[in-house]
Amino acid sequence: MVCEGQKIYLNLVYLDKLEVPNPYGLYTCTLGHNLKNRPMRKINVLILILILLPLRLMSQDRVSVLKEFKNIDLSCLWIYDSTESIQDLITQNGKDVIVYGKCVHSEPLGFIGENYQRLYIHFDNVKQDKKKPLEYYVFGKSKVDINICSFEGKLKISEAYKNNILDVYDTDFITGTIKGEFEFYENKNQIASGLFKGEFYSNWCKNIKTNIIEYNALDAVSDRFCNNGFTGIWTSYKTNSKKKCSWGDSRIPDSGDLDTGEGEFYVNEKYIKFGWDSYYKAWNGKQDTQESLDSRSIEYQQWWNTKK
Repeated sequence: MVCEGQKIYLNLVYLDKLEVPNPYGLYTCTLGHNLKNRPMRKINVLILILILLPLRLMSQDRVSVLKEFKNIDLSCLWIYDSTESIQDLITQNGKDVIVYGKCVHSEPLGFIGENYQRLYIHFDNVKQDKKKPLEYYVFGKSKVDINICSFEGKLKISEAYKNNILDVYDTDFITGTIKGEFEFYENKNQIASGLFKGEFYSNWCKNIKTNIIEYNALDAVSDRFCNNGFTGIWTSYKTNSKKKCSWGDSRIPDSGDLDTGEGEFYVNEKYIKFGWDSYYKAWNGKQDTQESLDSRSIEYQQWWNTKK
């Protein structure tokens, strides 16, 4: 790639500055003069084509599908398949709770505050707003320590695009990403409640044979797999104090030094005491011990069904 301010040498051709517009900014490129003052028109044209063609291709890698998505219900990207229980999925697929070809995925990992206190988030239901089809009503619950709050709010999609290149893992799928904003209002009558507000992204895929859009778990076996990333601020109703919060599937976006893992999410030991004890013992500590098995049972609990 040519960087701004950089000059290029090709054989005997010295290339001066020319600002070439492209979707990623301005690059300093052609045209120039032959050091021996020979006619260089054809060579200059060729060089210009060689420079502009890759830029043109890059600009076509992603295409907006925002209008198209107004006619599609994307709620499956954020909720489980209602026909199967989470325990069944865990039994079938182990920790990750991912079923290929279905809109099913794992419960997210999250944190809140400077000490990366563990934050649990669960979406009970997601419904498309029929009057505003790029917005989705969300109903769910949050948990910090032993405190559980119910919340409701909205996802508002502002960007949606597809990748023109077929997925490298499975050429039967077209992939893409949606981005937007979220606002989740916890119940004001509950203890330590507040407002979650921020931005999110979700990766989707579409089977070119069935034309069905699904949760993108095509590269779930890769070390850095992540999806449904939410990053924002939680504001207390009572004190108006603010705390950074973030959650996501398999990995947590913008998580600083909380995650020290290479192949999977791995809790930094200095943060274990902030709600990560059972997770660490279940997946990061010594495996196949009674302690790890007991901790996995804790991790499998459907805390969102707890009656208060």
